[in-house]
Amino acid sequence: MEKLEEQELMNIDGGVAITTGGLIAGGLFVTGVGIGVAWALSD
Repeated sequence: MEKLEEQELMNIDGGVAITTGGLIAGGLFVTGVGIGVAWALSD
């Protein structure tokens, strides 16, 4: 049972890491697009 619980925790940690990475990447992408649009409009 203990090994099974450890495996579940590892799976949860992996899911959180992937989700967090996706949110950070998405945020950077949106920020980059926003800066690009603002720079283009200010020209």
